[in-house]
Amino acid sequence: MLDIIIKNGKVIDGTGTPWKNLDVGICGDEIAYMGAGESPDAVLTIDAAGKIVSPGFIDIHSHSDTAVLRSPLRIPKVTQGVTTEVFSNCGGGVAPVTEKGRRTLLESGPAEYDGVDFDWLSVPEYLRRITKAGVNVAYLIPHGALRVSAMGYDARPATQAEIDMMCGLLDDGMPHAFGISTGLAYVPMSSCSVEEVIALSKVAAKHGGFLASHMRNYREKVREAVDETIRIAREAQIPIQISHYQAYGVINWGRGEELARWVEDARNAGLDLTFDSYPYDFSAGHLKNTIPAKYHEGGAHGLVAALKEPAVRRALRTEIGTITTYDLSRLVIVGTDSPGLKQYIGKSLPEGAAMNGQDVVDFLCDVLIQDPGIAHVNYQGNAEDVKTLVRSPYQMVGSDSVDLLAGQGKPHPRLWGTYPRFFRLYVKEDPLLTWEQAVCKMTAMPAWRLGLVRRGLLKPGFAADVVVFDPKEIGDRATIESPEEPSAGIEWVIVNGVVELAGGKVTGKMGGRVLRKGTD
Repeated sequence: MLDIIIKNGKVIDGTGTPWKNLDVGICGDEIAYMGAGESPDAVLTIDAAGKIVSPGFIDIHSHSDTAVLRSPLRIPKVTQGVTTEVFSNCGGGVAPVTEKGRRTLLESGPAEYDGVDFDWLSVPEYLRRITKAGVNVAYLIPHGALRVSAMGYDARPATQAEIDMMCGLLDDGMPHAFGISTGLAYVPMSSCSVEEVIALSKVAAKHGGFLASHMRNYREKVREAVDETIRIAREAQIPIQISHYQAYGVINWGRGEELARWVEDARNAGLDLTFDSYPYDFSAGHLKNTIPAKYHEGGAHGLVAALKEPAVRRALRTEIGTITTYDLSRLVIVGTDSPGLKQYIGKSLPEGAAMNGQDVVDFLCDVLIQDPGIAHVNYQGNAEDVKTLVRSPYQMVGSDSVDLLAGQGKPHPRLWGTYPRFFRLYVKEDPLLTWEQAVCKMTAMPAWRLGLVRRGLLKPGFAADVVVFDPKEIGDRATIESPEEPSAGIEWVIVNGVVELAGGKVTGKMGGRVLRKGTD
């Protein structure tokens, strides 16, 4: 007898091929039966008439390193059909670290570790802390953790000895990870040389891993950034996933076809480049990233001290937007753990400055002094270019989501709405993709990129990560104003055979596990 049988649904298996009328049976943690006609008996029968049955969605770009420890149910993800999260991305993360690196991360962003006992150093030590979870976890080793361990927040290229130290930490961690991530626009990685990234990428490639790359520039120098990425792929012989690829900044609006062609040209030249993107034309991040790396030496304390200097503020009036690629007029404050700054949540930087009778740079510096971890939403994308990139056969769906602690403000709505929104926008309202194509971008493609051998498809013998959703009802409800609204249309979510969402209601059960390359 089966544990679960899902009957009468349209099965989209993840391969991109047309749906079939099949029943799907689950025994233990794997798919044991797929067939038509009379099906085996089961303890639980799910009637999926009028619904789509698909593999669980794989969020290939997430930032849940500490969130999975604080909030292991992962309700924002499970309620939109995500059964696997991939982190750390953009080079930001928590392992491996030296004792020096651990102290530096704790001092630089203490709010990030609220409610978490940061007592690990190695990757296996960190992963052992994930004793239960609502999602499967696929880990990437973050470049930033390697760099602060070797050289703190020094704003300079690494020495050979420091690169060797980073490579040693990476080599030790890679048997437990799927690749390495970097964020070349972010401190402390923005000061690194391309040679440093190539050296690290060669280590990851030796272990069969890939590089998830937040490129050095998505605005004025996006072509140069893509060229640097191509060079890394060629010299390190490593597959590369370009993170949240987009036509970023007004100067790039309308260049979606061009950006897609650059990836296609690289693949035609024999390089394994793909990318992820999210179905929003606005991004999110931390205001401290608007400040050039040289002012971050010494971590958060060094940044605060620098921002108090009048000479630094004068310099920032020309450096922001040139050394760092931000348009301050398009940033809106959405999160802070400082009570004195709550009044600015939902305000743009110019609006906040006007409330204080300041210019924008002085206001920016003052709020960062009060809270170096303050978060923003950035309105620099273009909806039509997002559509263009969605049509690329090399695009996958990733949320780029960050959980905020309760009371800190509002997260980006992509935390709760990415996957149903993707269906709503690009399959239902503007049918750029079929249901089968969209599901493939969320399941088989990221599983292929990760090298998962038992996930991303509905197939006997594969892991029982399954979603049942209503194609008529599916859609996002999360907005900038109310970003924590669960999505519509997701009815059943099963993770390794454990029912976590039943009839649209969270069960409180958790079937997620830490995944291992080559076995999962």
